[in-house]
Amino acid sequence: MEQTSDLSGIPQNKFYYVSTASDSDFLKKIQPSILTFVKGNKTAIIDNLQLPENKNVQGLNSSCGINEVTKKIIQYNLKSSSDIDYKTMVLKNIKNYQKFNFPKDSLVSVLLYSKKMGSFANQYVEAAKRLKKEFSIDYIIVTMDGEELKDIEDIYYDSFNNDVQIQVN
Repeated sequence: MEQTSDLSGIPQNKFYYVSTASDSDFLKKIQPSILTFVKGNKTAIIDNLQLPENKNVQGLNSSCGINEVTKKIIQYNLKSSSDIDYKTMVLKNIKNYQKFNFPKDSLVSVLLYSKKMGSFANQYVEAAKRLKKEFSIDYIIVTMDGEELKDIEDIYYDSFNNDVQIQVN
């Protein structure tokens, strides 16, 4: 992860892994998206954001690009769902193994990341960094590269092994 951190400009303390303490069904309870915004029990995914003034247009390709996403747009799209519960996924920091707790009252961008995504991931990484800089929306990177981190004792090694179907527009 050090190399990925250096290349992407993402601080190492932003990288998390899925712990074996996670609910075994956590994949069914998180959004199937590369970039999800979480605030308490509400979520919005980058793939389906709508502009408040253009409610009938679904998705970034139609209404705005990834570089035009604002805090207002994200907040407008936050929704609760009984099927979605990010608390079922126990995340721990790769460097210090501290558990990540999703804040109840502030937004967090959650980026599912794998080296296998290559340069495709760059647009989402840059969007998360921009949202942090411009709107103080914190972000975390959840690695799906369990095979590279197999020395971590409580890593959920196969947590994303072909089970997650990520939406990509």
